[in-house]
Parts: sequence; structure tokens; C-alpha cells
Amino acid sequence: MGLFPQIERAWITVDHRLIIWNYEDNNFYTYEEQDQTIINVGIIEPKKGIFSENVSHILVVATTLEIFLLGVEVTKNSFSKSGNISLYTTQLKVSADNIMVSAIVGTKNGRIFLSGNDGHIYELLYHDSEGWINKKCRIVNLTSSLISIFIPTLFSFKNDDHVLSFAVDNERGILYTLSRNSIIEVISLGKDGTKFDRIIQHKNIYSEALIMSPAFDSLGKNSFEIVSINVVPVAESNTVHLVAISNTGSRLYFSTYKRVTRIYSNEKSSPETLELIHVRKANTRQNESLSVHNGLYLNYATILANVKNDDYDEMVCSNIDNSAIQQSIYRNGKSSLVEYSSVLKIEGKTWAISQIGNSQNRSTNDLCNTDIFNHTKVALLTNSGINILAKQNPLDMVIWLVSKGPIIDIEANAIIEGYGRSEMCSMCLTVLSSDESTQRSLSLNAVKNCSTLFFEYGGVPYVKANVAMTSQLVGKTSEPQIIFSGRHDGLYLFLARLLTQTWDTPVFKLANLKDNQTYLTPNQSLDSLLEIQSRLIRLQTFINRNQRFIPDNSYGMALQSSDNFISDNFSLAMGKSNEGCWKLEADSLFGAYTLIQQIIESISFLKIVTIININVMANEVENSIKSELCKATLSELATSLHIRKVCRELVVSVVGSRNSRSEIVENIGEALGKNCGSFFSEKDVKLYRAFEYLRVAQKLGESNSDPEQQQSLLQECLEMFTDSGILLGEKKLKQVVSIFCNFNWHLGALNLCLGCAKNADPNDLAINYYNNTVLLDSGYHNQDLKNDDLSKQLYDWRIYCYNLALLFIKPENSEISNKLFLISLNFTDILFHTTLYDFLLSSKLDSTLTQIQTPFLVDYLRSTPVSIQKYDLLWRHYAYFSKFSQASAILHDLASGTLFKEITLAKRMEYLSLAISNAKSSLHYEKEKLPVSILNQMTDQLKTAQIQMEIVIVLSSKPDQENNIKLLNSRLFNVTELYDQFAQPLNLYEQILLLYKLSNFTDRVQIFEIYSYFIYESLQGEITNSSELSGPSNNIIAVCSKISSLGIRLHPSDSSFPLDLVVGLLVTLIADKQLYLSDNTENTSSISNPGFITQTLLDSNIPCVAINDIICSYLDFLLSFSNKDIIIGSDLRSDNMLISLNSPLNILKSCIIKSIEATTPEGEIFDIKSLNKFTNKNIVSILLIELQYLYRKWIDFSSSEMVNSEGSGADYDDNMFPAVTVTNSLSKYVLMANGFVNSQVISQLQQLQTEIHAFF
Repeated sequence: MGLFPQIERAWITVDHRLIIWNYEDNNFYTYEEQDQTIINVGIIEPKKGIFSENVSHILVVATTLEIFLLGVEVTKNSFSKSGNISLYTTQLKVSADNIMVSAIVGTKNGRIFLSGNDGHIYELLYHDSEGWINKKCRIVNLTSSLISIFIPTLFSFKNDDHVLSFAVDNERGILYTLSRNSIIEVISLGKDGTKFDRIIQHKNIYSEALIMSPAFDSLGKNSFEIVSINVVPVAESNTVHLVAISNTGSRLYFSTYKRVTRIYSNEKSSPETLELIHVRKANTRQNESLSVHNGLYLNYATILANVKNDDYDEMVCSNIDNSAIQQSIYRNGKSSLVEYSSVLKIEGKTWAISQIGNSQNRSTNDLCNTDIFNHTKVALLTNSGINILAKQNPLDMVIWLVSKGPIIDIEANAIIEGYGRSEMCSMCLTVLSSDESTQRSLSLNAVKNCSTLFFEYGGVPYVKANVAMTSQLVGKTSEPQIIFSGRHDGLYLFLARLLTQTWDTPVFKLANLKDNQTYLTPNQSLDSLLEIQSRLIRLQTFINRNQRFIPDNSYGMALQSSDNFISDNFSLAMGKSNEGCWKLEADSLFGAYTLIQQIIESISFLKIVTIININVMANEVENSIKSELCKATLSELATSLHIRKVCRELVVSVVGSRNSRSEIVENIGEALGKNCGSFFSEKDVKLYRAFEYLRVAQKLGESNSDPEQQQSLLQECLEMFTDSGILLGEKKLKQVVSIFCNFNWHLGALNLCLGCAKNADPNDLAINYYNNTVLLDSGYHNQDLKNDDLSKQLYDWRIYCYNLALLFIKPENSEISNKLFLISLNFTDILFHTTLYDFLLSSKLDSTLTQIQTPFLVDYLRSTPVSIQKYDLLWRHYAYFSKFSQASAILHDLASGTLFKEITLAKRMEYLSLAISNAKSSLHYEKEKLPVSILNQMTDQLKTAQIQMEIVIVLSSKPDQENNIKLLNSRLFNVTELYDQFAQPLNLYEQILLLYKLSNFTDRVQIFEIYSYFIYESLQGEITNSSELSGPSNNIIAVCSKISSLGIRLHPSDSSFPLDLVVGLLVTLIADKQLYLSDNTENTSSISNPGFITQTLLDSNIPCVAINDIICSYLDFLLSFSNKDIIIGSDLRSDNMLISLNSPLNILKSCIIKSIEATTPEGEIFDIKSLNKFTNKNIVSILLIELQYLYRKWIDFSSSEMVNSEGSGADYDDNMFPAVTVTNSLSKYVLMANGFVNSQVISQLQQLQTEIHAFF
């Protein structure tokens, strides 16, 4: 006989009959369709793909002649807890070949191992079809040598030490065998379970155990026997792999890794050895000796079948004493293994011991049990019947205590001292969160006392001073540590234990449909998750009913706890100093409460996903969504915002599908709104309803029926979609917009895009992100501002919506839709306006910006990042709407500001000119006129800029002036800056004169030097580069050209073009060059080319009156000074000659000295005879000749009815010839100069006088 724990049954053989006993319902199933005596029976999991799906297990039946397989089907029903069993003949059988099978075992991948009485291990191979070489079923000897194949079975050697039992470790891929002589062999099956590598046979177990624990066995080696081997699961230990039980009840702990591997290797390999690492004697009373013939080690617990007499066995049961271990750890900081034991008398002899029931969700730690009735159960099969043992855990002990009656301090403190407050509170929550039927099965006091224990004995948070070792040496303590109450830690312990199997496990998995299409299906047991959800809902209800669970008054809560309830090991600082601890604990408990709610909703969402049509999910949901969700664990589903966003996208994809049935969409929306309140908000539910309305509208549109209802549905869809905001998602927004456009409702599509953008971000976090991050990347804002993931998400969403809206406003390769464009301008969304303006600029439609008027445009054009293009549009915008003063101000800022250094000087002058034009327009067309002073200021600034441009042009022809040119182009300079930084240091004389004229500044000495430079450098041909002006006579023409060009620009500015100095220099030049008179002054024919000075001044647009006045002033002075020389030799040595240039005498002296300096070679002493050229007589003669030339020209101007096209007289102010005044002047000068100057000159004057009389 034996046990089939997999199907919760026992088996018994009587000759050829196999009887299967359902000990739960006490009914039997008999198989007797064969006539051979059955020796042994085993149950295994079948290989996949060989049997039908309803066959859950296979029975391996070994008889004296053959071994055959039977299919096992267990059908669940309401009449039997373990269901009904059916056995099927499989036609898979093989000859036993005289092998008496002593043990049968199977692996999880369907391999079958057998042990024979010949000492060999066999494997039974079976297939679904028979081939040429391999039969459908055959048996292979895995331990025989090669030569044994050729020896008949009748004569083969038989080993008396045959295998009695197997133990399979499916997790590690190991097969253990226990032989008759207590030898344990380790066989590696590999990670995939397909190998058979014999690693080691441990034959010296007794000797090693005796060395390790001399008192472990008192019977001696000959009596030593191992009665049971038990695999230790990975969840229980990584280093201990096998526990063997001896006939004295001792437990031998083995590892398949060597000591070095156990200590230093993190990644464990395949089995290497079988090493005994620990020996532990049986936990008996007064060291009573035992005679064990069977045993079981299971989850730290041991059950030993001790032979007492022929009628009954004693079951010696031992388990970990969690209470003693907890107390030892609390008191000493560490603990050794402490066990408690009990002895049960069982009628009959024990044949088999095995764990029964589902242990998949049961923890190996008894303290982690969250199910009151989920005990570890063991079936004991004896020749008298079945006995079921239930392993007691600490929760059972607490329930027993709280079920007796009202809680008293002694009992409460016993639980606290035994397990601690946290464990006590965790166990109380296990009871309090159980279902009603469970609570009714307990005593009336149990639930009430658990609540009392939880609240009144759960402790309080407090501050504990941690004293570190290094601190003790100097007498200092480290930072204090906050210790939470038992209620707090108990809640977290309960949650951790309840969720330990599911928390980090993916909740979905992908299932294949067809054509590589996939859909989501639960990866975890939905029933298990719903059970967890039920527990959490009950826990949530308990919290809601007891408001003191999360304290809101820390000090008051502390006073509610009595000192009698607090162990001496806990310290409580009563008073306000403890309020911070209560606040922290309340925050933490509220976080746990929120987590509970999120887990409940996550499981509800998982359940909702199961009602989604798999075809819709396969076709409508993107693979990226399904891929992300199949990786998501329950923890991520409950806490990750990203995963929740993916869940929303899943639901939107489903409800937005036209293939989804209306009732399914309604059910999903209703279920989400009811069960996933924080998981899916009201906006989510409204969104799903909007998709349903849109689907109805589409159907109406396809049938061309009821257009009014169709438009009404679309309007409702628009409102609901707009309210949903970002929940709609980019893909679905684009899809809905496309549907609206198919209805030719572009206005609705525009409102949808802009509404979704704005409603998604009511607090304008996207604008903060734009200001603090987008502009920050351009280098315009404070570098201390930080990025925000939520703000970035909202910003990206709004920009996507705006870009979608722009497709309607300006379709690709089309003109702007003026209607939609004007409507969009009415939206008061600043970020949309910014995006719209950016789009217009990038699309080269910037001229449109000058013709629109919105509250945001001016700020946009002024905003960062600033650009010339935006400022150009800004002044044009002002000018378009007749705001000329503001346009002028912007233009003036562009011209004179330093914001844009890339603006050239020419462009600045253009801006300045435009600013002046707009300023003048302001004076004519605006009520609030621009002040005239500002206009005058800009006009002067433009003139200064023109001089600045001249300096740039001059410097462009000079080497090594790149820096100065770059500086001059960078901004506008004022007069002083131009003079001090450029004109004066670089000897730009013409620009100096222009600056003098503009500033009305006078420095006659410098001006005299400048004009002297121009005249004498022109004579030497250095100023002009024209080859046509080479030679002495042509150099005089060059002087005339230079002076006249200056006169045109500078006259009538006396500060920059003083006529007295210019005439003095020119007269001196004529005298020096003797252009009018030769050395022979009596030669009347020597006068040539008269009127040089006069013509130069006339070409300078100087009126005849002004020329007459200056010449007459010199003549009046010289003729009154005729008896003296203008200059003598001693004047040439005077250093103060140029100090005063206010009198004709000093001017002429300075001019003569300058002429002599210019004509005397460097390093030579001037010739005193050269002064003869500058006598009073010669100067007067020259002036008289100029005067008569002037009068003749004047007469021509006056007598001409019209100025010819070439005549410059059109530029003269007054050309009326004053005949009387001229005649009188001529008479005066003839009289005064007669006999003093050349007679030819006098004759010409007299002749001119006669002509004037005749003409007038």
C-alpha cells in the first residue's frame, strides 16, 4: 500500500487488483482488468503531447511479468472534494524481464525511474508512436555496464544492495537514491531534466555523522539505518539540499556543493558531491531512544514513526519554536535552532507518510501564514487506516488564547513576549480580515479580542537612541532612531505576506491567436488574486470602521495607551516630544491604506481585461502596449504611473474600436467607474462613453439618417473628448480628428485639439516648463530651474495638439484657411498662440503677423529668444495699426541698441531713418504725438551715423583696421566718441570737420591746420589718386576741387568752413605760385587764369555776397596797411603766430608761414627772398583780380533769365547784382590802389566800372 498525495488518495494491492481509496469521501475505485500480481505502483506527471488533456497523471503499475501505464483522469464535482477518478488503458507496457520493482518515481517533465531487486536503476521510456528502431514503450538499464548487455538476464549478477526509495529535486535537477545498505547516491538530471549523470555514492555516512556528533547514535554501526530521504526546497535553503532520517530519529543534513562553493560562489552550478554538514538528534523527552522505521521532513518540521509495539506506532513530531527563537533574538541579538515536540499514538503500523493538500501558496515560515485554515497537512497510512495530521502554527496558538475569554494583561504580554508586538498585530489582522464564514467558525471572543489586542496592546511609536560602538568610546550617541508601533509594522508584515507570491510576478502574459496576433491573458491565478482582493477589501473595511487605526491626534492617542500595556523593553516619551513620531506613523499608515486601495483596483482591472474580446484586443491594441503590460508586475500595476498610462491606452484602444460591442463598452466603463475609482477617473469613464457616442454617430452617418441627432452626438462627443484632455492619447486624438473631418466638421476638429490641450493642463504647468526648460536650453533663463516630468509630459501633449490643429489652419501645400485662422485667434491659450506664431515664422508667413491683433502678439514678438525678425515684425505691426510713435521707438531701439550685435551700421542707419519717418508720421496722425525733441535727437543721431559710415568707408581702404570696423558696426557712437576714438587718433580730417559742423564746435587753429593739410597735400598729389590731375597746373585744380567739395558739405558752418581762413590760404597759394603775376610786375600781359579763388568758392555754393564781403574785408585792411609789409623775417621765428587767427593780418601771416614751411625741403633753411612773393602789393593785386572776376560772374548771374542746366547759380541764395554798391566799391579801390598795384589791374577795374555803368 501507499499514498497518491497528488490526487489525494491511497492505494492498496491485493494480488492482481489495484484498489484506490478516496480517504476524504471514503469511497474506493478498483482496477482489476489484468491478472498479474501487482508488486508496486507509482504516480507521475505525464509527458506533454502524448496523452489527452484530461489525463492529469499516469499510474505506473509493476507486476511480476510486465510494467504498464494507466491514464488517470480526475473530474471535479460538487459531491466529492477530491473529485471522481477514472483509469484508462494506454497500451503502453513493457516486459518486466524478471525485475522485481522496488521503487517508482517520476520527474516533472514525465521521466519514469524504477529500481529493481537486482540493484540497478531503470528508466521507462514511452512515446506516442512506434518507430523502426524505438518502440512505443521500452525499459533501459541506466546503471549497468556495457558488457552486461550481452549477458542473458537469467545469468546476470544480482546486487543485494538494491535501491529502496527515490527522492527527486525538480528545482535543482537532482535524483537521490537510498539503498538497502543506507547508501545515498546523487544523480544529476541537468537543468532541463534530460540527463543521467551519476555524481557520487556516499557510503560512509555513519562514520562522518559520528565524527560530527558522537552522541547521535547509540546503537552502533551495524544497527545504523537510514529510513527516509527528503528533498529540501530552494525556498527553504540554498545550501542544505537533502535531509536523511536515521532509525534513531537523527536528522542528517546534506549539501551537494563543496564547502568552498557554498561559501564563496554566488552562482551555484550542478551537483558536485554529497557532503554531510549537520547532524541533529531527535527532540525527545529525557533523551528517550527511538526505533524509527519511517519518517518525513517537511518545512522545518519532522515526523518520526517510532515502533512502540506490534499494535501501534508513536508519531514523534517536532517543529521550530518561533516564540523561543523570537525571545532569544530580542534578548541576545541571536538565536540557535530551538524546537518543541509532541508525541501522538497511532493505531497500526505506518506504511507511508506524505504531505497532502496544495502547498503552492503556503510559506515555509509558519509566521508568514495568512490563512487561518491553510495548514500543512500530512497523511499517515497505516495498516489500520489513514490519519491526517495538521501542523500547528503561531496563529493557531494566538487564536486559542483569544478564544478563551476576555483578554487579560498576562495573556497579552505572553503573546507579545513570545512573538513581539509586530507579529501579534499581523496575526490579529489575519483574523480580522478573514471572511465571515471563517470568523463564525471561531469563538465569539476571538474576533473581538483580536481587535482589542491590536489597538490596546499594539504599542506606540517612540524615539530610540542608537549607540554606535565608535560613539561609545567617546561617550557620544548617534542619531536617534524612530521605532514605529506594532500596529504599523504588523500591517506592513501582513501585506507583505499576503502579496509575497504575486507582488513581483507579471500579471499578464501573451497568448497567440492566429497569424502572429496576440492577446493578453492573466499570468497568475485569477482566483488567487480575487481571494487576495477580498482579504484587502475586508482589511480596508476594518480600517474604515476604526478611525483610530490612522491616528490624527498623536498626543491624544498616546494618552489612550496605558503604561500597563507597554512592556519594559519599550520606552515611551509621553508629551509633545513624541508628536513627531505619531505624525510619521500616521503618514506611513495612510500610505499603506492608499496602497491597499490601489491593489484592490489593480486586481479589478485585471478582471475587467478578461471580459475584453480577444479578437478586438489582438487587432486593435498595439503590440507595444501588450508587450509592456505582459512585463508589468502587480507592484508596477498598482504603483507605476507609467503602467497605469499604458492601461488607459489599452482601454482606449478597445473602447475606441468599431468592432467592440456597445454592451461590452458600457460594461467596461461602468466597471471601471465603480471598481477603479482612483485607477480610472470620471474623465476616463466619460471618455469611454464619448467613444460609444462617436460610434453611434458614425453609424448614422453611414446610413445618412437623422442628421440632427448625428450633429448632436458629435457635439456631445466634442465636449466629452475635450474634458478628457491628455487621457485621450495622441493616437486616438488623431483618429477622432480624422472622423470629425470625415463629417466635414473642421471647426469641431479645431475645437477638439485646442480644448484637449487646454483642459489637460488647467494649472499651465506646460507654460512653466516652456519658460524654464525650453527657453533654458536656448540659454536665456536662470540655470537653477529644474526639469519636471509631469510638466514635460503636459508640454509635449499640448504641442502635439497644437500641431494637429495647425494642419487645419494651414493644410500642407495649401493656403491658410482664413476662417479657421481667425477663429483660432480668439482662443485665449498663450502657448497655442506662441506655437501658431512660431509656425507662421517658420512657414515664411510672417507678414500675416503684422496684420493681426491679439493680446499675446506684442509680448511674443518681444519675448525670448529675441530676434531681429521678430522686432522687425513688431514695428511693422505698430505701423500697420498707425501706432507710429511705438513703431518709431522700436526702430530706434533696433538702431541704437546693443541687443543685436549682428546688425550692420548700414542697417542701423536704415532703422534710424525709418524711425524718423514714423516719428514724423506720429506728429501728423496721432493724438499723443511724439515730442519734437525726440525727432530732433534722432535726426542728429542719423547725421552722426552718416559720419560714422564715412569713417567705416575710409577705414575699409586702410590696412589693419578690421577691429575698428567691427567696433563701428556694433553700435551707434555719439559725436564725442567718434572724435576721440576714431577721427582724431586716425587723422580723419574731413570727418573731424563734419563732426565740428554737427556739434558746432570751433577750434580755428586745428581747422587752419586741416585746411592747410588739404591744400598742400593736394598740390603734391597725395590726396587725389586721379592720373588726370598730375602736373603743377592740374594740382591747383585738385586744390580747387577739394576745397569746393568741402565747402559744399560744410558751408555755411563757420565752425567747420571759416571763409576768412580758406580765402587767406588760397590767396597765399596764388601768391606763392605766381599764377596771376610774374616776377616782372610791370609786364601787363602776365596776368593769367584769373578768378581761381572766386570760382572755388562759387563751386562751393557760397553766395556772391559772402564772397564779396570776405574779399572786401581783406582789401580794406591791406589798402589801409599799404605802407607796411605783411610779414618780415623776424615773424618767421615767432612761435605764437598761430595762436590768434582772428585778424586778417594774423591770418595772412599764418598762411604765408604755412606756405613757406610747405615749400621748403625738410632739413633746409628757408630763403628770406621767398618773402618777396607775399608783399602787400601782390596780395592786393590778387584780391582785386578775384574781385573783378566775382563781379563779372555776378553780373552774368543777374542778367540771366534762367540758370542753365550746368550752372551752379541755382544753389545761390541771392544773385541780384548790387550795381550801385559795386560801382562805389570799385571807385574806392581804384582810387586807393592806383599807383600801388599793377597798372593793368587798375585798368581792368576801370573798364569793369565803365561796363557796369553802361549795362545798368
